[in-house]
Amino acid sequence: MKKIEQNNTEEIKNLKKDDICFPNIDYSCNGELNLNSTTLLAAYTTISKRVDKKYLSDLEWNVKGDIDWQNKILKHLSDKIYEMINEYESNPTDFLLEKIFIWIQLWGGNSGRGIFIKGEKWPNNFKAEVYKKAIEKINQKDYIKSLEIINSLYGISTAFATKHIHFWSKKDAPI
Repeated sequence: MKKIEQNNTEEIKNLKKDDICFPNIDYSCNGELNLNSTTLLAAYTTISKRVDKKYLSDLEWNVKGDIDWQNKILKHLSDKIYEMINEYESNPTDFLLEKIFIWIQLWGGNSGRGIFIKGEKWPNNFKAEVYKKAIEKINQKDYIKSLEIINSLYGISTAFATKHIHFWSKKDAPI
């Protein structure tokens, strides 16, 4: 991934068709995600029926939550994801890796349900070794290669791959 200065019109004009570039801004100062519909509730319903309960057991969930509740839980999910990533970096376990993956998918909403319901479904669509390779590339700031790797997981597309990259990069990369 190439970052370019926002006002560098010459470099912007010289971009080629397949170049992937982002403005060189601080993505960590982006506001929290706020939704105007209850897609998070639908995501939880889909995911909770397909994953072992241990992945979601420490998440207080209100199945009748309104928009205000949903937007508060999005912030909570985000904070907990960063905590889990920090924990994983000091004590990596497969369980924690899978939990982080699931929580990022949940945070992203119902459109991320493909890996849970399509193809061989969860957990067969999830390949820990593939995800670990993507994390390795993220740690090297090779976000384009990481994007390719995450996109190779069945049921994941660029929209959700960038969410994983954003979290694992600790907000260095955009969604």
